[in-house]
Formats: sequence, C-alpha cells, structure tokens
Amino acid sequence: MSAIFYVSYIILWMLVILLTAACVYLLKRKPASPKQDTPVQSGLDGIGLPKGIPFPNDGRLTLDGAVPHFNNALVILSMTLCGTCEALYPKLHRFRQQHPHIPIYILLFADQEEQITQTVEKYQLKLPVIACTPQDTEFFQTHFFPFGYAVDQEGLVASKSNLDQEDDLNLMASATVEHESRLAKAW
Repeated sequence: MSAIFYVSYIILWMLVILLTAACVYLLKRKPASPKQDTPVQSGLDGIGLPKGIPFPNDGRLTLDGAVPHFNNALVILSMTLCGTCEALYPKLHRFRQQHPHIPIYILLFADQEEQITQTVEKYQLKLPVIACTPQDTEFFQTHFFPFGYAVDQEGLVASKSNLDQEDDLNLMASATVEHESRLAKAW
C-alpha cells in the first residue's frame, strides 16, 4: 500500500509542475494590449457621423439663446437619466478649465424640455447646452451615450468616440488640438 501512495504522490506533483509550466507559457504568450494613442475609430465605423463630413447644424440655439459655432469644438451627445453621462459632467468642467480655448457644446437628449433644465440645474452645467429629443438621434446618427465628436476648423468631423473612459475626452480633443498646432506652425 505504501508503494502506491508514493507513486500517486509523485504523479500528483508532476501534474502540479506540468500545469504550472503550462500556465506560465500561456501567460507569456498572451499579447500585450496596445496602448491607445488615438480615439478608437475601427469599432465606431457604423456608429455616429462618418469622419470627414460636415457636422450637422440645423440652426438650434443653446438654452441661453446663443448660436453655436461648432468649428474647432467638441460636441458631446448626452442624455438625461444616464448614469455614465452624469459622471461625465464634472470631467467636462475640469477639461474646460484645463483647455479654455476649446469650445464644448452639450447636446442633451430628453423627452421633455423640463428634464433638460432640471439636469442643467442639478449638475450646474456652465457649458452651452442644446436641447434635443430622442428622435434627433437619427440626425446625429448615434444611439449610444455619452458620445462625442471633435469638429475641426472647417466644421468637419475630425474624430468621434464613445466617452466611457477617462482618457476618451482627451484623445478625442487631440484632433482639434493637433489641427490648432499645425495652424500655429504655418503662421
């Protein structure tokens, strides 16, 4: 009986060592995740306005009655009662403080306009807000929120991104900042 015990004990340890070696091999073989240097566009091909087309402006005014100028700006599509959207508002205010030269517009989607004013008051939004209805999602070609566009100097969509991570806003804005720096070097 003791011989069978020793043999099973040796087989057990050989299995443990073999499984450990297999795990180490598989973990070393796993490709490193690429660092994201630009907003991910490949997964967004069917979402949102295509890159390079004019950003649509149908004459809507901000809640303050101002005419929006989408050129060289960030346009954020947000929705009332959206937890991810609500978490984005403080980040937008911080971004605005860090980059006061980049205009930011919030297109706020809601069924009723009072929901929009309640959201603006609740989160003390100081950025220009444009009221939109759920039917307007077709006009801006997205049903995902929060979603953003970087619009270049000519009013064309330079970049787009789903804004669910901290760096997404900076990466999306890099399209307008790069455009500005190229213009500054040209002068």
